[in-house]
Amino acid sequence: MEPITILIYVSTVVIAALWIFLSMVLYRAYSIMTKVDRIIEYIDHIKDTLRSWEAIPTKFIAKMLKKHF
Repeated sequence: MEPITILIYVSTVVIAALWIFLSMVLYRAYSIMTKVDRIIEYIDHIKDTLRSWEAIPTKFIAKMLKKHF
């Protein structure tokens, strides 16, 4: 077998192995980013909920003051 043929086979195997490794790394990164995005959405939801709860007493006080004065 000629050296160029061996080199072609070896390079094909190396490229295939790198492609599989890169695919696995990218899939893992995508799944991690999806989880991070869900966590950020959940934190934003909690933050919005807390802001709306924070506004309830001030709205209630303003409503009560309008009734009595």
